[in-house]
Amino acid sequence: MDLLEQAVQRGNEARQILINPVFLEAKDKLRQKYLDEILKSAEADSAKRESAYLKVKVLDEVISELGIIEQGGVKADHDIKARKRKIV
Repeated sequence: MDLLEQAVQRGNEARQILINPVFLEAKDKLRQKYLDEILKSAEADSAKRESAYLKVKVLDEVISELGIIEQGGVKADHDIKARKRKIV
């Protein structure tokens, strides 16, 4: 399997994670938990808010990275098809 085919496979795997109902449920529950920590924290508890904020940002980064991998797979698939058209 060449690098483009590997990218397509990784993209497909990332897509399956992103659309997986269990993953989506966990993501939504974590996001809400972290937002609740921010909203329900005491006025003086800036460290707790900062920690919860960072958790939200990390969750967003994981989702973003999966999207980048997915889009890399889409591009690789396009490149494979373009390569095949040039051969024919």
